Amino acid sequence: VRARAAPRCRRRTTPHSVRFLGRRVYLGVVVTLACALTTGLSLRRAGVLTTHLHVPLRTLQRWRRWWLVPVVAWLATRVAVLTATVITAALWGVPERGVGSEVPRQLSPLGGWDTTWYLDIARGGYDTFTPLVRYFYTNLAFFPLLPSLMAGAARVGINPFAAALLAANLGFLVALCAFHRLTARVRGEDAADLATWVVALVPPWTVYSGLAYTEGIVLGLAVAAALAGA
Repeated sequence: VRARAAPRCRRRTTPHSVRFLGRRVYLGVVVTLACALTTGLSLRRAGVLTTHLHVPLRTLQRWRRWWLVPVVAWLATRVAVLTATVITAALWGVPERGVGSEVPRQLSPLGGWDTTWYLDIARGGYDTFTPLVRYFYTNLAFFPLLPSLMAGAARVGINPFAAALLAANLGFLVALCAFHRLTARVRGEDAADLATWVVALVPPWTVYSGLAYTEGIVLGLAVAAALAGA
């Protein structure tokens, strides 16, 4: 039996709050939202956002509370790690074991040690000769997610070290945002703000999530999965 087409199909629509805005309008909303996040949600800025996003002022205030602390904590720690990296490279130079040719000298403390193995895998894949694994260092000890990302970036002309560094830091941002929301559900907004700053400033995470390592990515995926399952 052949289905007959309806004479008039209902046009699909999306809510105004999720509809993509024009380029000029979208840029204006982004600038206004950035100002609201950093300097406060004034009545004028709230009016602009409410008009274009079609969401009430109370929702905008809640969004600002959700995003402000994780983003500011992330930015503050990224600036601190980058500053410490440049100073360390200027004083002590390249790490003892060296770095790959893709790593700038000024950022060499962020691209040594395990990053060298990730770059090796991204260039030529995993070692295939396994009998001497117990006796010699090998890249078989490293998981393929980050090297695959680096190899993909290299194929399209992007520095694989820069791609890994960006992925690790963005993963840490996702972790902070998800952790803030997860904590707020259990302990409230004030406790979430404090806990997020603690996580952002704790030396193991704030340092290793700034390296071209997997820690930032793994932490982001783990906390996001916990939030999704909560």
